[in-house]
Amino acid sequence: MSIHVQYPLWCSEGLATAFETARPAAPFGPGVEFPPRRERFRRLLQKDLILPLRELVALDRVPRAHGLTVPVIYNQSYALATWLARHRAEELRQYLLSMRAEEPGRPSPARQLQLFEQAFGEVERLEAEWLANEWQTLRNEVVWKGGGAPVPPGGDPR
Repeated sequence: MSIHVQYPLWCSEGLATAFETARPAAPFGPGVEFPPRRERFRRLLQKDLILPLRELVALDRVPRAHGLTVPVIYNQSYALATWLARHRAEELRQYLLSMRAEEPGRPSPARQLQLFEQAFGEVERLEAEWLANEWQTLRNEVVWKGGGAPVPPGGDPR
């Protein structure tokens, strides 16, 4: 990452939170879940409180909307960054390289979205794939624990 370019929050804070750990002697990083952060994201997902990905990828500072925004941005950024590191590592690498190549300063929200889509493809398609994976993982965990499957916003999970 370059100190001369303002990265969007999903990237800077998502990668930072992906390295949180309660046990520094144990493995940690984007390939290892940090359960408190993961659980907070899942609660937001189940309550349909996450931001549209198109909005999240263009934010480079926390909006002054309301108190819920900060936890949403940080927990959703954690979930997105860890998912991209695991499932789209090469695209994430290309994205980081393209950000390093940007002119010094703060890219506009439109430019942030453009860079994101150049690396990962159309944002709504990626969002659908990512969230489908998150819902499937959540359903698998609930079924494994012997509970009923949660229903995603807008309909039956089957």
